[in-house]
Amino acid sequence: KPNFLGFIFCDSRRQFDFEGIIRRYFSINNRIIWVRKNMSLGRVIQNRFISAYETIFFFGNKGLNLPSQWGKERFDVKEYATPQSNFAEGKDHPTQKPLELIKELVRLGSIEGEAVLDPFAGSGTTVVACKQLKRSCIAIEKEEEYINVIKARLNDL
Repeated sequence: KPNFLGFIFCDSRRQFDFEGIIRRYFSINNRIIWVRKNMSLGRVIQNRFISAYETIFFFGNKGLNLPSQWGKERFDVKEYATPQSNFAEGKDHPTQKPLELIKELVRLGSIEGEAVLDPFAGSGTTVVACKQLKRSCIAIEKEEEYINVIKARLNDL
């Protein structure tokens, strides 16, 4: 589309390499930092610091739907807990993103009725967010196990 924007999540240890790839195709508007308040992996790491954040590359030429009132949406650091099995949303995928974080990005990046593309759908968090926020969603997932997870999550709505 001529007017677009996107968000791509990247492990903090790979952000430099990944940014070079993205820059071949898009100008990066921001690097958003998602602080994982409850980092679940890494308790046994001995030879490096535990990564407690991911970088989200924000790119595109379309404006954000920022609220008129100043609030947390306007800042480039987002703090959300990593989904766990005891959370209401559950944990169905090793790299599952928090539903509230994805909802925030979908709200900021699209309007009701627009289509959102998630080419790595995983457990379908973007699909759920879009359904709740009245957006259509094109989700791509190659693993049959996670396609079934997405279907189950949609049936629960």
